[in-house]
Amino acid sequence: MLPLATVIVTMASIEIGQTFSSLATAKAAIKLAISEQHESFIIDYSDKTRFRIMCPMRTQSNCEFQVRATDSKKHGVTITHAKPYTCSPATHFQARNTHAVQFLLPHHRASVVDNPKISIKQIKSNERLQFHNTISYQQAYRVKEAVLQELWGDESECFAQFPDYIDRFKSADPQNRAYLDIGSDNRFNAAFFAPAGIRHTGRHLRGFTAIDGTHTKSRYRMILLIACGIDANSNVVPLAWALVPIEDEIWWNWFLIYLKASYPCKSIIY
Repeated sequence: MLPLATVIVTMASIEIGQTFSSLATAKAAIKLAISEQHESFIIDYSDKTRFRIMCPMRTQSNCEFQVRATDSKKHGVTITHAKPYTCSPATHFQARNTHAVQFLLPHHRASVVDNPKISIKQIKSNERLQFHNTISYQQAYRVKEAVLQELWGDESECFAQFPDYIDRFKSADPQNRAYLDIGSDNRFNAAFFAPAGIRHTGRHLRGFTAIDGTHTKSRYRMILLIACGIDANSNVVPLAWALVPIEDEIWWNWFLIYLKASYPCKSIIY
């Protein structure tokens, strides 16, 4: 089920007396309703209790169009004025608000969720063929990024969660090993993990330990380093892994120091 704000925003018309849960929701609904009609507008004023849009050509054509939403203690957030356009439709030819990300999101959210690898050119083509709206490559890219952020969250914010995650990781089992490297500018550099369950099996594995690194599918292009062993059944067992900024001697040395500290029973020479 969609949240209340989303349901309201997808409405195609605005009427006097219509109520909303908040002024922000009313603003989004008004903008979307006007954009769906491929008409343009300008914001006359917008503050904590009032929001009004008008026709951008009101002085030249005396257009009476306006929509106003007011937040009052008695009635809540309500549409108090809703006058239609009286100017020529040519005024709104290629209205720029139909290129806004918030207007384009409902058109392409399902396709991006279904196929996160959809090309930017395909989004442009879908908008042109299905909605008769020609948008730039940059706007199509912004739409895709906005949907992916809704789907997976902001990747940059995930790094700030590492300290809490490591605290929970260690509290789950005191034998879990995790180390965090924070730069002098207080920004994330690297993280190392070696779960307790795997550490206990280390002494029963063969003496051979393999290490390797690979690129991650990240906008920050982090590198995943991993160490693996082989059990008695010739199965590959991951021993530890780390997320580091680049693959070089310094970070391999950092990884192997913590790997050896996590597996003192294994003869790891580097």
